[in-house]
Amino acid sequence: MEAVTRKKEVDEMKVLSKSFSSTTALLGSGEWNLSGSQNPRPLINTDRVVTWYQSTYFDLAGMSLDDKTLFFKAIQLQRGFTPEFTNGATADSLMEQVLLVTSPIAEADLLSAFVDPIGQLDFQEIVYCESRVYSKTLDEGALTFPMLVHNNIVSGARASATDRVYCYRIMSLSPATPGAGVDLATVTSVQMIIGAEAVEEPEFQYIMRLKRSYDLQNEPDRD
Repeated sequence: MEAVTRKKEVDEMKVLSKSFSSTTALLGSGEWNLSGSQNPRPLINTDRVVTWYQSTYFDLAGMSLDDKTLFFKAIQLQRGFTPEFTNGATADSLMEQVLLVTSPIAEADLLSAFVDPIGQLDFQEIVYCESRVYSKTLDEGALTFPMLVHNNIVSGARASATDRVYCYRIMSLSPATPGAGVDLATVTSVQMIIGAEAVEEPEFQYIMRLKRSYDLQNEPDRD
């Protein structure tokens, strides 16, 4: 009986992964040119700052069809390498955020969520959020790689009964002095790996969780 129980637990454990491709920002005439295989979309684009994002989602429909709830057990971000700056100067910086949420975020709301995810989103929407800041400091000298100076992680929701969870990668590059610092930045690919368990909950509990998921999906857009 114990062996059967363990096999059932293994069968119900899911490992899901999604990748964000590397992107390049090249300073042109008054703005930045963005390139990458996953269609980076600009939110702000001036010589002082360029902010862009990529988006994808995890399809959980197979589990929701079986009336199962997905409990997130572990989430890991894997990066191929650190970002790289060309002609970087002291105080040039790059902010990166990877956000996993239970309901989609409108493009008009991404900047607010990027700056303050806890203040702008319902905390139960946030499955996982990792925010990083890289900056060129005096310690690197002529190295092309900025240093990781901040790394913050937020995790709210532990379970989802929705058909999808949505993933965003938002990046913002800021030269300290436009035209006299970084003029080319390459941000390498990121892979998100989720370890989760599909569980059949008691009917009433599942219905209430499904209702909550539906309410979050259908809330009006925030200003």
